Amino acid sequence: MKKLSLIIALFITNIFSTVKAQVATASQSLLWEITGKELTKPSYVFGTFHIMCESDFLLKEKVITSLSKTDQLAFEVNYTDPEEMKVMQSGMLSTQKLSSNLNEQQIALLDSSLRKYYQLTLQQADHFSNSQLISLLALKSVGCCRLKSYELNLLKQATKENKPVIGLEKAKDQMEAINRSYTTSNLAILLSLTPEYKQMIKEATELYKAEKHLDLAYVMNDPRFTSDLLQQHTLTNRNQNWANRMPTVMRHKSTFFAVGAAHLAGENGVIQLLINQGYTLKPVLN
Repeated sequence: MKKLSLIIALFITNIFSTVKAQVATASQSLLWEITGKELTKPSYVFGTFHIMCESDFLLKEKVITSLSKTDQLAFEVNYTDPEEMKVMQSGMLSTQKLSSNLNEQQIALLDSSLRKYYQLTLQQADHFSNSQLISLLALKSVGCCRLKSYELNLLKQATKENKPVIGLEKAKDQMEAINRSYTTSNLAILLSLTPEYKQMIKEATELYKAEKHLDLAYVMNDPRFTSDLLQQHTLTNRNQNWANRMPTVMRHKSTFFAVGAAHLAGENGVIQLLINQGYTLKPVLN
């Protein structure tokens, strides 16, 4: 049940992998060491790809080694907290019907997309929340049955080493960011582009495996799948909130931060925001 809850939570957050490709550094890596200022021990930030096909998955030794050097593991949300998982699961349904926010043409588009790609009718999905629709798109875009999760595997390693786990934000705040980022009409269009989104995720997966996080950011900034509203609520605001909290967390305990790879790059990315605060961030290449 715990594994199922985590997978559901990661389906929700998987769609957040869009970011403006503003370059903070020419170095490309998914793992960065954080030192400087008042820190007596390094911390690390690692960009994850929340859900991936088993055949594409690889947790490199440098990641495991860096996690072992720290005192605790931090995710976007504390996936080990049952109450947080309840919040995420309860947010999959809505008391307001999707169709109540759509005109006839939009209703037809959403119903057609649900039937064609998800074997559902709008009547069956009418009480789905934005988060549920996004999780459907994320699951379909992965395109395989055997799934792996970086968060789940990092959690297993941290548990083996008796490391505590924390979250950078509350599940409620994450769900609210989703709801503010999309309108139902936006989602109707997005679901109609399911094949195109699936192809984009395929390209992004290859770039992730090559640790080209800047190129990954560029590919996932396709204007068909993102918007200024999405950028603001799911990336810029959250990145700033995390960067404000991370110094206190790191002063207390050296920490391995595992967040979606989309949150690393750009002038509003976590890497640059920490550099702006006076920390030294160095890519861990091997």
